[in-house]
Amino acid sequence: MKSVRLSFSPIAFAVFSLLASTAFVSGTALAATPESSEAKAETDDSGLPLTKVTVDRKKIEEGAEQEGYGEAVKNVPGAMSNNGKGSANDAIRFRGLQLGLYSNYRLNGGLAITNIITVPTENKEKIEALKGANALMFGLASPAGILNMVTKRAGDKDISTVSVSGNDFGQIGASIDLARKLGDERQLGIRINASTTQIETGVQGIGGNGKFISLAADVAVTSQLKLGLDYERYSKDVVEQAGIVPPTAINGVIVIPEAPDPRKLLSGSWDLYTPRTENIILRGAFKLNNQWSLLAETGSSKSNRSRTQARITLNNVLTGDGKEAITFIDNQIYENTYSKAEVKGVLQALSLNHEITFGYTSAQRDSNIPSTYSPTAANNNFAINIYNPVVLPTPVDPLTALTYKPSSSKDSGVYLYDAFNLNNDIRVLAGLRQTDYKFSQTLTANGPFTSTTYTPVAKGFGVLYDIAPKTTLYSSFMEAMEDGPIAPSGPIQGMVVSNAFAILSPTIAVQKEVGLRSSYFNGMFFNVNYFDISKDNTNLISNSPTSVNFQYDGALHLYGYEFSGNAEITREWSVDSSAQFMKAIQIGGANDGKSTENTPETIVSASLSYRTPWVKGLLVRGGVSYVSSRFVGNSEQGSIPAVTLYSAGANYQTKIEGKNVTFQLGVENLANTRYWSSATSSAFGAGMDRSIRFSSKVEL
Repeated sequence: MKSVRLSFSPIAFAVFSLLASTAFVSGTALAATPESSEAKAETDDSGLPLTKVTVDRKKIEEGAEQEGYGEAVKNVPGAMSNNGKGSANDAIRFRGLQLGLYSNYRLNGGLAITNIITVPTENKEKIEALKGANALMFGLASPAGILNMVTKRAGDKDISTVSVSGNDFGQIGASIDLARKLGDERQLGIRINASTTQIETGVQGIGGNGKFISLAADVAVTSQLKLGLDYERYSKDVVEQAGIVPPTAINGVIVIPEAPDPRKLLSGSWDLYTPRTENIILRGAFKLNNQWSLLAETGSSKSNRSRTQARITLNNVLTGDGKEAITFIDNQIYENTYSKAEVKGVLQALSLNHEITFGYTSAQRDSNIPSTYSPTAANNNFAINIYNPVVLPTPVDPLTALTYKPSSSKDSGVYLYDAFNLNNDIRVLAGLRQTDYKFSQTLTANGPFTSTTYTPVAKGFGVLYDIAPKTTLYSSFMEAMEDGPIAPSGPIQGMVVSNAFAILSPTIAVQKEVGLRSSYFNGMFFNVNYFDISKDNTNLISNSPTSVNFQYDGALHLYGYEFSGNAEITREWSVDSSAQFMKAIQIGGANDGKSTENTPETIVSASLSYRTPWVKGLLVRGGVSYVSSRFVGNSEQGSIPAVTLYSAGANYQTKIEGKNVTFQLGVENLANTRYWSSATSSAFGAGMDRSIRFSSKVEL
C-alpha cells in the first residue's frame, strides 16, 4: 500500500499544529467540561462502532439556515462541497466520495430523502455525519458515510421563537419555531417550524425565494405505546449561475483559467431553478417490558425539478472568451418510499448479556431520466466572456415533447445486530443484513426495461477496547452493497455524455477503520482514526468521436487519516480543529495509478473562540481552513490551486424587556480571496467573495 503524503500549506500547518497542541496541553489543567463536543467517535443506535461527528443546534445557527446542511458540516473532518458557492443544491463529499442522491441523506435515521435541493435546517436539532461501519444500519449506502438530520421535537418547555436573518448581498428571511405539549397529561407534543427567505447568493441578478414548513408531532397513547409524525415541505425559485466547463486537454494538459468575479452573472434571469421536495414519516414504538421493545415506521420523500442548464466552453483560456450552450432539462422526478419493523432487547446466552436488534426494511427508489433538448439553433451557443459578461438573451424553448425513461430499484431484507461486553473493558459488536435487491432501468424513451436481481449479504463487526478511563481504541470492518452513482450531464470537454442522468447498477464496497477517541482530560476531547475503502471506480469512456459513456472502470482505493478535537483552554478561550489526510488512487482501468477528480489530499480547519469577560454574553471567534489542490477529471491533466480561507464572527446573548435575545454575525472569506471551490470534469465551481451574515432570534 502506498503511504499517505502529508503535504499542505505551511500557514495551514502552523495554525493547525498550534491549535491542536494547545488543545492537548491545556486539557490537563481544566476543571470545566466543554460546553459541547462538536465531534465525537461513538457507537450508533445499533451498537456498531463508527466515527460520528455531531453538529449541534448552536453550531447550525452560526451558519445560514437556507444554505442548508452544507454550511453546517463544513468543519467536519474530510467534508467538502462538490458544488460552487451559491448553488441551489448541496452536494457533499466524505472521505473523497460524494454522498449518493438516493440513500446517503437520512431523516431521523430512517427515510432516505431525495436530495435535489438545498435542505433548510430551521427544524433540525442536530446534524450527524456518520462514518464507518454504518451500512448494516442504513441498508444501501456509500462506505463514505451517512448524513443524518435529526428534527426538533416538543419538550417539557413551551417554545415561541421568531428569527430574522440575512446577508450583505441583500438576502433577508424570517422564521418561526413553535413547540407545545397539549392534553390533560401533556401527552401530545407539537413542533412547527416555518420560514420564508428572499434569496441573494452574492451573484448579481441571481435572486429568488425559498419557502419551508415542517411539523413534528408525538403522542403518548399509553405508557407503552408512542406514535410520531414528521412532515416537511420546502421549495426554491432561484436563478442559477452558468457552469464553466474545464478546457479540453492539449498535449495531455488542461490549462486552468483564472477564477472569474463570482458576483457577475454568466447566464440570465431566464435560468430559473424550481425544485420542490416533500418528506413524511410515520412511526410507532411499543414497549413490551423493561427489556424488549418494538418499532415500526414508514415514510416517503418526493421531489421534482425542471431547469435550464447553461454551460460555458472557453475558446481562449487567457482572455475568457467562449460560448454558452443551453440545455432544457424537464420532467426530472424522484421518489423514495421506506418501511421498517424492528425489535430490540436483551438476551442472555453463554453467560453474556446480548443486546439484540432484529428487523426488516423495505425501500423503493423511483426516478425518471429527464427530457434533455436544446433551444433552436439561432438561440444557442451564445458568445460570452467570463471576465466581462453581459446578460444573455432568453433562449427559445422549442417545447419538445417529454419522454419517459424511468429507473427503479427496490431492496428488502432482514438484519441482525448483536452487541455484548466480554468484560468491563472490551465490547464486541457484529451484524448481518440479507438483502433482496432488484434494479430496473431503461435508457430508451418509452422503451423496455432491463432488470437485474441481487441477493447480497452485508456483514460488519467491530471491537471497542477501553484502554484507559474515558479513552477507547476501536476497530471495525464492513462489507456491503452501495447504490450506483448517477451519470453527469454534459458537455464535458466538448463531448456529450451518452447516458447522462443514468443510474449505474449497485456494487460491493469494503471499509476498514481503526481509531482512538478520548476525553480523559477534563475539558478536552479528540478522535483520530485511519480508514481504508475499496470500491468500484467510474470513468468517462469514449464511445464515439463526439461522446463519452459514464461506466464502471477498474477499482478505487481510498485511505487516510482523520483528526478532530476541541478543548476549553480557559473559561474564556476554547478551540476546535479537524483535519483529513488521504489518498484516492484508481486501480486498473483507463487511469490506473492516478488520483480521482476534486479530491484533495489535505483538508484542515481550526477555530478559536473567546468569551469576553467585560461584556456578558458576548463570544467572538476566528477560523481558518485549508484545502489542498485538486485534480480536474480523473486523468491528472490539470488541477485547481490550494486555498486558505479565513473567517470571523460574534454571538451576543442578552435580555430585552425580559425576553431572551440572540444576535449573531459572521464573516466568510475574510481576506476576500478569489478561488475555485470545486473542480469536476463537468464544471468548475467558483468561490464567493467576502460575505457578511447576520441573524437575530427572540424567545417570546
